[in-house]
Amino acid sequence: MAYLATFLISLLCVAIAWADKEIVDTSPEQALPVLEVEVIAMQYPPYTGSQLTDYGLAFRELQAKLDQTNGARVILTPHFLPPARAGLAVQEGHWQASFFPPVSGLKESYRNVLLSHEPIKIGLFRLHKMQPFLWDDYHELEGRVAFTRLKGNSPIRDQMVAAGLNIVEVDSLEQSFRLLRLRRVDYVFSERLAGFYIGLNQGMTHDDLQFSDKNVLIQLSMNVWLNTDTPEGLELFRRLSPE
Repeated sequence: MAYLATFLISLLCVAIAWADKEIVDTSPEQALPVLEVEVIAMQYPPYTGSQLTDYGLAFRELQAKLDQTNGARVILTPHFLPPARAGLAVQEGHWQASFFPPVSGLKESYRNVLLSHEPIKIGLFRLHKMQPFLWDDYHELEGRVAFTRLKGNSPIRDQMVAAGLNIVEVDSLEQSFRLLRLRRVDYVFSERLAGFYIGLNQGMTHDDLQFSDKNVLIQLSMNVWLNTDTPEGLELFRRLSPE
């Protein structure tokens, strides 16, 4: 009788184990295969940042678009690098996806996918003054410009130097706006939304800063670059590119 009771308990344990296994295996979340994709990015809040919710607006937009497609569940793994190192990593070709564009060595297999039509405006910031922030030529500006250190040449930076402006290279926008707040530079080269975001985080108000709205130097869209030489980049391009 004791043997029969032990046998029945063993059967019950096996049945429970198999029932648990069936529950796990039939879960929609578990049933989907997973595709993990590494994405190169720099600290550029609120678009990208290691301390931001969902790693920032750009990661959130990319994940939302991928979640609307069929196929493996995509997990985006951010790889945050300083701008110069991000540019070097992309240039070397060992990457799957990147919010940092290829500066040189552009290949046909590097594909650019639009994520949002909302314009991204890049220009100059200064501390607020009463007069409008306008110019027709860089020669009308005087002083020092905080410029994020990049790998390779920048035509805008070269034009500023030719006009007599002093370039102060920095490793992050946070450092740029810290120097502006301390009046150690006169201007910061930055994207509009990112500049106000960082300024507010450093204790400045929106009215403390002035952006060159009438002199936008670069206007971009929110894009992601995909390296279709890799299986991960090719799969994302297949799912994100229009039919």
